[in-house]
Amino acid sequence: MKHPGARSEKVPLSQTRWFPHAVCVFIIVSAACLLFYKHFYMRGPLMHIDMTFPSTVNRNMSLYTNTWWQYGSVQNIWNVQRAFWSLPLLGVAWLLRMSTALYLLVLFLGTFALAGVSMYAFAYRFLCSNRLGADRRLAPFAGAVLAAFVFMYNPWSISHLWPYFGYPAYAVMPLVFMLLVSAVKRPRASTVIALALLVSVASTGPICVIWLWFLIITYMLFNLAASRFSRESAISTVKVLIPTAAIYALVGAAWIFPYLGAQLADKPFVPSYAPTLSQSMLDTLSASNSVVNNVRLVSGWGMPVDALGQPSWWQALWFALPLLAIVGMFVLYRRAKLSRYALYWSILFAISVLLATGSSFILKKPYSYLVLRAPGASIFGWVFRAADRWLFYVPFFYALMAAVAVAVLLERRSRVPGVVAALLAGLLVLASFVPLAYLYANRVFDPTQVPEDYNAINEHIEEEAPGLRPVRLPFSRDGFRYSWAPYKRIGAFDVYSSNPSLNNLQDIYARESYYYWLEDVLSKVSTGSVQLREKQLTLGDDIVSKLLAPFSAEFMVFDRSVPGYRSEETFNRDRSLVRTNGTDILDLYALDRPVDYIRAATSYPVVSTFFDNLSLSRALSPSALERVAFVNGGEDLAGVKTERLDDNLETINYNPGFDDWSGGSPTSWTLVNPSVRVGLSPARGVEGDPDESLEVRNGNYSALGIAWVAGDELPVQSGSVYTVDTRVRYRNSNWTHVAVEGYLKSREEWVQLVQCPTILSGTAGWHRWRCSFYMPEGVTAIRPMLAAGWARDTSKGPARSWFDDIRMSKVDPDYIAGLGADEPPELNWKTENPHRHVVEVKGAISPFMLVLGEAYDPLWVARVENGPEIEPARLYSTVMGFPVEKQGDYRIIIEYRPQRWFLAGLVVSSTVFVACLLFLLGWMILSKQEVAQ
Repeated sequence: MKHPGARSEKVPLSQTRWFPHAVCVFIIVSAACLLFYKHFYMRGPLMHIDMTFPSTVNRNMSLYTNTWWQYGSVQNIWNVQRAFWSLPLLGVAWLLRMSTALYLLVLFLGTFALAGVSMYAFAYRFLCSNRLGADRRLAPFAGAVLAAFVFMYNPWSISHLWPYFGYPAYAVMPLVFMLLVSAVKRPRASTVIALALLVSVASTGPICVIWLWFLIITYMLFNLAASRFSRESAISTVKVLIPTAAIYALVGAAWIFPYLGAQLADKPFVPSYAPTLSQSMLDTLSASNSVVNNVRLVSGWGMPVDALGQPSWWQALWFALPLLAIVGMFVLYRRAKLSRYALYWSILFAISVLLATGSSFILKKPYSYLVLRAPGASIFGWVFRAADRWLFYVPFFYALMAAVAVAVLLERRSRVPGVVAALLAGLLVLASFVPLAYLYANRVFDPTQVPEDYNAINEHIEEEAPGLRPVRLPFSRDGFRYSWAPYKRIGAFDVYSSNPSLNNLQDIYARESYYYWLEDVLSKVSTGSVQLREKQLTLGDDIVSKLLAPFSAEFMVFDRSVPGYRSEETFNRDRSLVRTNGTDILDLYALDRPVDYIRAATSYPVVSTFFDNLSLSRALSPSALERVAFVNGGEDLAGVKTERLDDNLETINYNPGFDDWSGGSPTSWTLVNPSVRVGLSPARGVEGDPDESLEVRNGNYSALGIAWVAGDELPVQSGSVYTVDTRVRYRNSNWTHVAVEGYLKSREEWVQLVQCPTILSGTAGWHRWRCSFYMPEGVTAIRPMLAAGWARDTSKGPARSWFDDIRMSKVDPDYIAGLGADEPPELNWKTENPHRHVVEVKGAISPFMLVLGEAYDPLWVARVENGPEIEPARLYSTVMGFPVEKQGDYRIIIEYRPQRWFLAGLVVSSTVFVACLLFLLGWMILSKQEVAQ
């Protein structure tokens, strides 16, 4: 397109090349359809772990317009970033009444095809501007089409289309580069605005921002260096960089304002797994990122299809693309056509391959520092955790060089050999893509047949109680392999397909999670480091509703299509649940005493473990439990009067620290099986323990040859709460653990009530464990049992186990009786939208905790009418509470602050976006008028 002030002769339509371009675009779009071929004769939505989207078009629209998403109770800033990419298509889908499956197909297919069309446009322009293949009219078209195929179907592209949020930037990268080159070469308002808009719209995730701006800045630096930092190039760079950055910031205000607001509040948006990212995790993510694998574009970890696990002949075939790119580079060099653009992409190719090695090669130290320890690494370092993302630029280089090689082969004077060579080269490269593309087409991008059971249960719940918040088990993690889609890992489906609920997607990677603990303790077979035994006694048969209190639910849905979760037995015998409906794969239970979404708690005990929650919940009546909110983690709430459970314990066993010894054994402790070759001795000054502890040397090498040391029998009272604290160290041992046994009078035998810790093997230093348990009926006495495991490796001598601080305690009954004893104020609340609630408080006579059944996020805030803001506290390690001290009648506003910032930013973004579009539209109209004249 020419500048409005330039003169141009009108070119007859018959002399333009629109028809060949249309044919080429049709071929590219048709080729893109092959990846989704199953959708043309099967029904179902696209679905995989990072391709799992909400189940309705309306819910998809809410995903991009709310910074707090009530489906899953999760901060949603990252989806807001994709609004300009997704909302226009969603609007069309809504107007045309498209199904979600059709909307997703158009979204993915359109973006995938766009990658090919944009690469075709750049490759054709590059070939023509450098007169490559000019002697054969079809050569530039053939080379550009091959470039499109390479850009779409290369292994990196296929394997990164499934985490969809990063692909839009890849799809428009050739267009971005074309606009960037044009803007730097001749800075014009229209080009700069178009560049800024395209980069803004394609910034659909944090990594996209880095990718696109890395491209812009590195090319500008390259251009400055190539121009020897001339005055003209410096001025051109400033004219492009500053306006582009300014427009980008304004168009992106919808997500930049919330981001900056969180930074200023010192509560940045950071995924919950970022603080737990370690060097070993980073090394795992970079383990396959060798230079060879990077060059073949098959690096990475955790992909749906394991490319490196394929046959060796196929892996060798992947070298076809790099070899064709080398041919293209050689051709450019021989013809002295190594243009500035080709040189830039060659350099960027080398940088990308090296950066993509992550921590597996020579960049290990600097790359690890950047991700884990650099200033601000907790904010941006996690974005670089998967080093193979740096290969983003490599397919561009390959596609461009492949286009050059084929175009030059086709223009050879000896036409037949050239055509044959071009065909063979192109077919060999495309053949190398086929196996991987076929696997992705059949295992990832195929339609998923979702059972109708989910809709049936959801509709039933809505009929029973509109707007209800059920709790769904198992809780969403980073993906399940459902029985109805066994070859797919589907993420958060129970969130996306259900009603608003608390299924905290923010704590997926948390080391200590109430969700994981709850699933484990309710399961028939536990896997935790501390376990309840004889669960009919220790867990009880009326506890599930109490344990679900943080979720503010009236119904529980259990999904039996997720293998590995064996909880039906617990649910079926629990009296606090009533099965009201069900399908082949889902069971619907009603809770006997649901807890309100917003409630007032008058007691907030500070506890150390989730087993404290369990034991105290069993001891409390349902009405008292409604007035209690547990503070897990052992830390007092700042400025709030709390009572720690640990301050209300009475030690009931003698010599827990093994300080007293008599006759070669610790007082009150007895070796149960003296026939085992065992040695008992006090260990003084053991590593990490300056005091005395019990060392047990077990010389038994046979399986289950455990040396048992029993503590004194201790009388107990049914209905009371007891705790056991342990400290254990072990070396070369199998099955070292600590158990608490109870004497069951009805069976006249000792049974294990808890294991704390459960069986340990190998070698490890001192560690502490804690468990509390409610004393069931029929148990008259308990005793601690120390299990010193047998030798693991015979060459290393006997197994050695150390025990210390084996403390049995009873919780003060008066402390338990006082929990939930105070009357809370009356609450009436109204939800105005997912991120704002208005609460009317009546009759507050003492401080209380206002509990909100949403996942904890520090950016929530409560404000008493005409009073200061109240920051949230974490309760149950899961939900939020706001300590309120004001008495009387008043109103409280609970609000998620980023939504205000988002709405303000959205006004700015929309205004600037529309203004830029109007400017470009006016410029195009004016240009056409000038051409017509």
